[in-house]
Amino acid sequence: MKRRLGQVQFRQNVLLIAAIALFYCVLGILGLKLAVLPGDVTAVWIPAGVGLGAVLIWGNQIWPGIALGSFGISVLLNPTPVSLAIAAVTAVGNTLTPIWGAGLIRRLTHTRYPFHRANEVFIFVCCGAIASQIISATVGILALCVAQWINWSNFGQSWVTWWVSNLTGVLIFTPVLLTWHYFLSQSWQQRKGTPISSHFGKIVDQELKSLRLESFSWFLLFDGVVSLAFWYGYPVEYLMIPLLGWAAFRFSERWTTLAIALTGLMAIAGTILNRSSFVQENLNASLLFLESFIGVISVTTLVLIAVLQERRHALEGLKQAKAELEYRVIERTHELSQANEQLTKQEFHLKEKAESLATA
Repeated sequence: MKRRLGQVQFRQNVLLIAAIALFYCVLGILGLKLAVLPGDVTAVWIPAGVGLGAVLIWGNQIWPGIALGSFGISVLLNPTPVSLAIAAVTAVGNTLTPIWGAGLIRRLTHTRYPFHRANEVFIFVCCGAIASQIISATVGILALCVAQWINWSNFGQSWVTWWVSNLTGVLIFTPVLLTWHYFLSQSWQQRKGTPISSHFGKIVDQELKSLRLESFSWFLLFDGVVSLAFWYGYPVEYLMIPLLGWAAFRFSERWTTLAIALTGLMAIAGTILNRSSFVQENLNASLLFLESFIGVISVTTLVLIAVLQERRHALEGLKQAKAELEYRVIERTHELSQANEQLTKQEFHLKEKAESLATA
């Protein structure tokens, strides 16, 4: 029996690693389409967010999927000896980065889902997005410079671009993966023997019911601001902050993180196409404005989500404490009532005994 369970677990792990490798590789190939600097250094690296999210969800055991996915990008795009050597070194950096970042997050927050408290969000940003991505950027740029794909004079500029692109990928995509996985896992635990098809139908039905008129109004405003800021170049991009705040207050956290990701993708696409309000004469200045905007809206909205979660948990705790207090008061009142009845009965018996003694 144990042997069969071990074989099933092994097969599940192999399938999970293969799925992560394929997903990482496909997203990496798509990300290289946004390369703006020599050496295929991209403006945003989506797999960085996927890797960190995967390690936070499934643990360090899925590291072969990240390594194979990172190495497979060069195998499919440019399978030359030099490119494969660079890919092998880069894969090491891309694998160590999410493992180290996720380890710091789990150690400091004691959770795999660091969005329930404001301090957890800051730890996620500092450890998972800022500090850990230094490993990938340093290893990758050193490999490119040693292979002479990048001049050593451009080391600093390329390093900053690589690091910021990884940071942006983490801020945009890791919250989406974690929030949706958290929601689906909670829903799966509540399934309790329900067939998968009907359970999935219930989830879809609940999500469709949540799309009210308010959601439609929000989406219209979102579409208007995105079009003006990222497709027509009007400097109204920071109007997204109140819209994302509205989403954080009124909608679930999974839809809010999805709105953050959509905003970031639209801003990146508009900038790459030279149509957004971030476009400057200098490419580095354009990327600086773009990624600072993404960082501001992501961190601000995630902190707001965490504060609202803390408030919600505090209110639930107060309600539970109030209910327990009321229950204890009712229970104590019942006990006092029973004690009073017993005293009354004892007093009645004593009176009967006294009367009988007086009669005797």
